[in-house]
Amino acid sequence: MSKGRPYKQKTVEWLSKCTLPANFKWKLFCEPQEKIYYSQTIPSSNLEILSANDKGYAFGAMEIRDYANQNKHDVIWQLDDDVNAFIDIRVKTKFKVEVFEEICKNILNGFEKEPELDLIRFMSSRSFYFVKNKELEFCAKNQNGWGCYLIRTKAFHMEQQWMSHTDTLQHMDIWDKGHYTKTYGLAGINVEVYSNDGGYQCRDRKQDTKDTAEYIKKKYPLSKYVEVDNGLGYDIDTKMYRPKTIMY
Repeated sequence: MSKGRPYKQKTVEWLSKCTLPANFKWKLFCEPQEKIYYSQTIPSSNLEILSANDKGYAFGAMEIRDYANQNKHDVIWQLDDDVNAFIDIRVKTKFKVEVFEEICKNILNGFEKEPELDLIRFMSSRSFYFVKNKELEFCAKNQNGWGCYLIRTKAFHMEQQWMSHTDTLQHMDIWDKGHYTKTYGLAGINVEVYSNDGGYQCRDRKQDTKDTAEYIKKKYPLSKYVEVDNGLGYDIDTKMYRPKTIMY
């Protein structure tokens, strides 16, 4: 899903060149008001239009889930539209296409083997360098569902009031039902963070975070809005609900 970035599609630049397995399909979803712009840069076969404008991320995400269900897709891969590249220890090349194609060969194995695994996340490229020599398919369990992740369609759920920190709420609900997340150990991801106009930058993210924090107190009353020294400078503290992280 993309907003306000029809001509700055870093992910699409390399994704459109990939030869993907038959069970992989990529789509970019945009709002009706931006269809005229996105249609100039996105192939029509890969472009889907949401039903309404300016309804927020959660509204769009649930329409994507409905699309996945209607088309019998068991897994959704949420890819940020600002992905510079994936880094994979098995592929001795810097070409983004070959690296992503290699990841796609086995990334679904975990879902097939473990019925309670609901989400597979990736490390940032910086974090990946600390574990790459282990060459494990998965390097951790119960870490946060950060950024670009794969999730079972049946586990994918958001509410309109989730105006920000949707990743946080997503994995909290997974843990709440006794399921878990895993971190992929064979590849890391490099994303353009907070520097591309559009996306969440179209909104007042600090106020959205405060409003979201108040909303989720209904289900997770100990969670709270906090000011921090990294990232955006603010966050929602949910560590009291997080199960123990297991490193492999």
